[in-house]
Amino acid sequence: MRLFVAIAVVLVAGGVFLIVDGGLRLHSCMELGIVNYSFWTPEFWLAVVGDARQGLGPNGHWFLRLAGGLVAAIVGWIVLRIARR
Repeated sequence: MRLFVAIAVVLVAGGVFLIVDGGLRLHSCMELGIVNYSFWTPEFWLAVVGDARQGLGPNGHWFLRLAGGLVAAIVGWIVLRIARR
């Protein structure tokens, strides 16, 4: 039981960290004026359009960190509720 509680706490803490980091990245993109909300375009995800080996752009980073943090926090909360039964 305690192992599941520890795993849940790590998931929730990691999720919260990713949410805060994603929010800070979004804020910096907004200050620079490069925020883009059209998720289905290559300009949103890629740093250099047409060359995927260059990695994610700043918009892709904040989106994945916010979405991944939200998923991790929700899964951790569910595991924590189940482990406390």
